Amino acid sequence: MTVTTATGVIQQFLRPPLGLTTIEFIPPGSFTAAVTLSRVRGPIQVDAYGIRVLVSSAPVGYGFVDEAAGRQYDRAMWSMGIFTENLSGQTQNTQPVSSKSALTYIFFEESFPHHINLEPSPGVVLDAWWILRLGVS
Repeated sequence: MTVTTATGVIQQFLRPPLGLTTIEFIPPGSFTAAVTLSRVRGPIQVDAYGIRVLVSSAPVGYGFVDEAAGRQYDRAMWSMGIFTENLSGQTQNTQPVSSKSALTYIFFEESFPHHINLEPSPGVVLDAWWILRLGVS
């Protein structure tokens, strides 16, 4: 059985392959509490294709296992809401996410979200980067 993958020009502009992206650190970094993130460029509130989240540190007692796929914790280390605005100006969480992984890449399902709410679990410290198209700053 053959599964085809969309690799047309339009699909690459909406969601580029990981190899054609770069990352931009989200200041101030070291998030220890809930934060709302945006990357405003003109009328676009989040001018990025996704977000990379790294668990910088976790409190003692949070168990983990190092696997071939990376470090996996025994509980969710953070949660995120990716909010999109509709034509009437209401925002809705179109892509709720949580992760047990120490390093996670999330590509946005909807183009150009309105804002991102990122919340670390108690005692967890996070760093984050925007995922951008290569050559875009």
